[in-house]
Amino acid sequence: MFVTGYVAILVFGAATLRFNLYPEVDIDTVNFKVELPEGASFEYTTRKVLELDQLVRSKVLEQDLLKITARIGHHDTDPYGSTEGRNPAWALLTLYMRPQGERETNSNELIAALREQINILEGFSSIIVEPLKDTPVAGKPVELEIIGNDVVRFDLADAVVDYLGEYPGVTEVWTSYKRGKDIVELGLDHEKLAGRGLTVADVTQSVRLAFDGSLVDELQTVDERIRYRLQFIAQAKGKMQTLQSLVLINSQGLSVFLRDIADFEIRPGEAAIKHYFGQRTLTIYADIDRALVSVEQINQDIAQ
Repeated sequence: MFVTGYVAILVFGAATLRFNLYPEVDIDTVNFKVELPEGASFEYTTRKVLELDQLVRSKVLEQDLLKITARIGHHDTDPYGSTEGRNPAWALLTLYMRPQGERETNSNELIAALREQINILEGFSSIIVEPLKDTPVAGKPVELEIIGNDVVRFDLADAVVDYLGEYPGVTEVWTSYKRGKDIVELGLDHEKLAGRGLTVADVTQSVRLAFDGSLVDELQTVDERIRYRLQFIAQAKGKMQTLQSLVLINSQGLSVFLRDIADFEIRPGEAAIKHYFGQRTLTIYADIDRALVSVEQINQDIAQ
């Protein structure tokens, strides 16, 4: 009888009790990882971070607040991880409160309230709220790696993000993808190339010379060496019209416009490309409310 009761207790506990090695606790420091649309200037990012700063201050009791700091140009939070890069459209806002027991503000309630208010703010690409915990670095509750060089990885990531966005108990969803500068792809018409006496090498060399330039001469003075480089001026290099109007000289010495032999396609680039054994990777992260869902359950559902 005793053994039967003991086994019944074990089965009941395994089915109903949730084990959490690092439970959510009231913490003193909260990070806000800010991203604005690509191309935002340092000054514009500073102004938008001040808007977030005012919102955060309005939710914290004055006597509980120690300070708020802001760093413009990056949003690295993990001291043990690699940098996520530098970008004038990124920022890190950090809230410091008095230690637990010396303040009335509960950090978990504060974070929940701020997440609702942050969604209303306009002009931001994303704002990720990350409490700074004292527990060992254990990763996020959800970390899913998509590995492969095929661009379908972006579609798969979008599908998983949408799924997690509707999952009960998920509070934050984001990915490692950071948009970089736009990429211009040239779709060459090989029949037109041959008909105009040009090769692919002629096109690549002309484009490289026009934008990277070519060292044509150098002059050594008493204290320095002066190099002369032939290239477009900086203002011209940043325009699509410059590329479309680029003139190539064929084997007969005749001028041919690049736009006559190529199609131009613009697509967003990646600010940083991460690899796993030579293949590109994209990581999906999610934070959860552990009172509503366990780490084990949400990862089992994603795996299915």
